[in-house]
Amino acid sequence: MSEQKIDWQARLKGKNSAKFEELYGAQEAALDSYSSEFISVPNIAIELPTGSGKSLIALMILDFWMEQGMRTAVLCGTKNLARQFKDEADSLGIPNILFEGPKSGWRTVDKFKYTQARGVAILNYWGYINQSPGIDPADILVLDDAHLAENAAHSLLALDVHASEHPALFRDLIAALAGRFPHYTRIVDCQEGTQTPFAPIELLNFTDWLDFIPQLESIMVESTECQYGGKLSFSWNRIKPLLCSTLCFVGPNSITIRPGCYPLAGEEHIRSPRQRILMSATIGTADDLSRRTGIPEIRSLPIAPQYRHAVPGKRLLVFPDSEA
Repeated sequence: MSEQKIDWQARLKGKNSAKFEELYGAQEAALDSYSSEFISVPNIAIELPTGSGKSLIALMILDFWMEQGMRTAVLCGTKNLARQFKDEADSLGIPNILFEGPKSGWRTVDKFKYTQARGVAILNYWGYINQSPGIDPADILVLDDAHLAENAAHSLLALDVHASEHPALFRDLIAALAGRFPHYTRIVDCQEGTQTPFAPIELLNFTDWLDFIPQLESIMVESTECQYGGKLSFSWNRIKPLLCSTLCFVGPNSITIRPGCYPLAGEEHIRSPRQRILMSATIGTADDLSRRTGIPEIRSLPIAPQYRHAVPGKRLLVFPDSEA
């Protein structure tokens, strides 16, 4: 769809919402910029301060696209934020479906409603970014608090061996690493039990890591944790073909094997949408956001300086008891 002029104030007034009667200046500026310059851009970052009404911006955009017959979805960081998003959609009279809890409990009628573009899907990151998502990919996808996509990508695309959850495998890997690379003194201390629980994380030199991969594979294939039905079987089988392009972090409580940049854009539910809108109060640079989320070529929607600091929303400040 080509860029176009949309009267966003008129669209909001047409909702007859008692809660949202008028767009703030920052909201209207962001929406005007979106429709006039960014409506066809695949990956967009929108940064506005906390309390400036980013959720209303997202809902107005999703409502517009739903009218065009597009499947729309918004990803939230927590259940509470997802429910808050639903409350605001309800206040606007925008049809929506809150998907929460086990996917086996998601109603077929709700999934059909979403698939037919008759309701915005609202769910957390982990309900959409996983090995078996419960709904079809969206056409227009909003990622609220966009940096949290990195956490969801980690749970899908990384391998964590925790000392508390996988003690035997953790000990075997630490022993193998300490024996092969005695110059990593922190790993040796961990193997000898002299390392503190809060010791710094050690990143293996990449050439050392490549040298260690065959030994790692031998240890992992012998572990029941990595065999069919084991707690790490999915993670191990997923990351095994990628080992030569991963990083290895070794700490006193866990060993993490993960890509340097999560290939999240290769996942169908992230790759398929025609547009991904990443929103946060702390976007930073688009390049850093791309590295964290694995979504390439993100363009930042320009926000005038006066709107970056003018925050009409409410905040609750809690101060610790100074006399305690």
